Amino acid sequence: MDREISPSKHEPVPKHSVRQPRNGENIPPFTRPGDKSQPRGIGGWLLVYIILTAIIIAVTIVMVYKLQMPPPQFFSQLRKTPGGQSIADLIYRLSWGYVIACWVWYLLYGWILFALCRCRRGILKYVKGMIIGTPIFNTILPFVAAAVVTSQIPGSDFWGAVRGAYGQLSRVILVCNYLYALAWLAYFILSSRVRDTWPNG
Repeated sequence: MDREISPSKHEPVPKHSVRQPRNGENIPPFTRPGDKSQPRGIGGWLLVYIILTAIIIAVTIVMVYKLQMPPPQFFSQLRKTPGGQSIADLIYRLSWGYVIACWVWYLLYGWILFALCRCRRGILKYVKGMIIGTPIFNTILPFVAAAVVTSQIPGSDFWGAVRGAYGQLSRVILVCNYLYALAWLAYFILSSRVRDTWPNG
């Protein structure tokens, strides 16, 4: 009775079974079922990072307008006070500038996150840059807003405006921002999945 010949474990992978990279996409190497090599591609904690960050980006884009734009009643009441017209116009323009700056930043972050999902070559440096830059951006922006307001309103208290900009909730959010950035930056530096998916960084 003839012995059945089993396929070799080292049988070459047909070229047509492996999708070739396109437009700078970095396709992780083909892995056979049962292969004990390090995991590659989107999965594990990397997938957790993508989902959590996408939720944060979406919530921030939606909520920043509601949190930073004063209601119309605020402007109507302010304009009735002596000299209130110019102050109301300043706050209105500054509030819109704050909202637009946040939208631009987080939409850029979303685009980089999408490129990460596609395993683009060279995307890691942009991901790490956004992880580091986002808490810094969120720290500087209220400071800049306070500086602009106090520079345009004579006799205003700069440090009082800064303390108002960094309320208790804002400080808690900032601390969470830095902890989130520290945890995920450590992951991207130490993760074997990240290292094997983007061997050239």
